[in-house]
Amino acid sequence: MGENLNQPPSVAIIIVTFNDPANLSRCLTSLKKELIGQALRCHLTVVDNSTDDSAKKNIAQLVKRVKQAVYIDPKTNTGFARGNNIALKQEFDQGTDYCFLLNSDTELFKGSIAELVETQIKTNSALVGPTLVYGDRPQIYWYGGGRWQPYLGIVRHLGRNELVRPQSAQAVTFINGAALLIPKATYLKYGGFFEPYFMYYEDSDYSAQLVRAGEQLYYEPRVVIKHYVPAVT
Repeated sequence: MGENLNQPPSVAIIIVTFNDPANLSRCLTSLKKELIGQALRCHLTVVDNSTDDSAKKNIAQLVKRVKQAVYIDPKTNTGFARGNNIALKQEFDQGTDYCFLLNSDTELFKGSIAELVETQIKTNSALVGPTLVYGDRPQIYWYGGGRWQPYLGIVRHLGRNELVRPQSAQAVTFINGAALLIPKATYLKYGGFFEPYFMYYEDSDYSAQLVRAGEQLYYEPRVVIKHYVPAVT
């Protein structure tokens, strides 16, 4: 939490994007409801890994239209892990209470971030993640909680391709990086992602690291986020 206890928590919404202004535009439209009129102090930070000049120009313009936004151009494709680490360090060095990592191919409903923060405060968990459903089939789970399976060396999305059903908030051993809330205390103790994982596996590695250290990860099914990925992904 921040030093000023009279203020609501501050949350940086971090999006690492790559040559994808179309998905980002939809995501930012849904985020406007989170950035305006909420109890939390939310702002946006976009790390633009784009290598296509036209896409980079369009993304910069999209971010510029958002009042509470920061645009970071690392001048190269840093990958997902390092791109997020750049933003995490900048935000937490500036005193931000929470960072919410979000894929650009997602769409939020109003109040999502506030509910995730509420769950983190109640459970004192190291990470919190929401339900992720297919963007074109919102009645179907893409991620309904997750389990780390150390003997197989893999993680499992619970409920994948099943119908969404009522669930209670619960401890899990894997939070998917497509939508992930990190409190400042977690970052200060464990740092960010393992950067040699350029893209993929950084979230499973991070979850495993925290679980091995005895930390609790929490899945909050009340929060549902659309994820526009093909069913075969």
